[in-house]
Amino acid sequence: MKRFSFFGVFAVVFFFAACKKSTVDASSLKNFQRSINGMATQLSTLQQVKFREALYIIKTYEAKDESDFESLKKLASILNRKSVEQILQFADRVAQDNRVEWSSKGPPSLGNMNIFESAPDVIEHDPNDIEAHALVIDIRESMKDSVMGAKALLVVPRLVDEDSKPVEFSQASLETILEVMGYEGKIYASKSLIHNNDFKGFVIRTDAFPEDKIRDNKIDIRVRIKTANKDFITTRKGVRVNPKVLMKVSEESGGSFAPEQDNQETLSIHSGSLKKLVEGFLAQVSKKRFKEAYEKVANPQWDTYEKFVDPISGFGGIEQIEIKNMSEFLISDSSAKVSVTFDMGRKDGKTTSLHADFGLKNVNDEWKVISYTVK
Repeated sequence: MKRFSFFGVFAVVFFFAACKKSTVDASSLKNFQRSINGMATQLSTLQQVKFREALYIIKTYEAKDESDFESLKKLASILNRKSVEQILQFADRVAQDNRVEWSSKGPPSLGNMNIFESAPDVIEHDPNDIEAHALVIDIRESMKDSVMGAKALLVVPRLVDEDSKPVEFSQASLETILEVMGYEGKIYASKSLIHNNDFKGFVIRTDAFPEDKIRDNKIDIRVRIKTANKDFITTRKGVRVNPKVLMKVSEESGGSFAPEQDNQETLSIHSGSLKKLVEGFLAQVSKKRFKEAYEKVANPQWDTYEKFVDPISGFGGIEQIEIKNMSEFLISDSSAKVSVTFDMGRKDGKTTSLHADFGLKNVNDEWKVISYTVK
């Protein structure tokens, strides 16, 4: 029998999610790609990999043509109005007819296939795919008055080219995180989306910082911008703040850590408890203490313990997890997000490096893991 073997296998063992996009739209190749991508985004990580594999098998054996462009047109016609389930079933039949060792219910075996990769004229441009050389930040005083002086700092990040000129882009949604460090560690963070290179910047209310968190009236500021293919990080150390406006330890704080800017999340200054929850959850999965891990979740997709420990659609196929980095963001009193970078070992001996966001929710005064998204 034939057997596919490819490098770059991308796999993570998590759960199937319901598909909200119903069927393929083959009215044009653009609409075909949009519908395929839209259907895929509604699936879990594992099912997305299997869905792409199914498309590759059907394209390889049922839609052969002289050019890849014509092959895609033929594939679109074959799959028109088919759902994800119908496509997976069709791929099973194609694989069986052509004596290929592949099953839609088996683990990933072909890798992270992309049927549009060799047809650039069909692929839609990703507005977050921005070519830049570096990230620079401009920091200046803000909210000045004649008595106390500056009560805030304005931090403006810019992506620049090799000549240090701002990179032009638009219609993007670049995740941008600003962090402020005092002498004992992080004291403030803010998150925003940058849509173009005219971002107005972050306003940091230094009059809300306790004076006992800052030494020598200096702070460090770090900014990270995430594009489609690269993370840009820059740090400015020893930024001076106005000591007159720092909050006295004996005073009750009347300020706010939330910057005066839309679409931002504020880091809990008492960070650690939610990170420990996710760290404990992953540690228990790694040690195969599934009952303890199961008690930390509250997700309808993971409704039964049997689904939770299933080796194909659940956590049972994971052999080891090694956490590399974690960060915690408080979104509200009842929901939060913890971002984790970790290496995941599988039963086949392969290791995958992943960056994922864990969604958490306060359920009856107890925090639970409710979602998982690979970045």
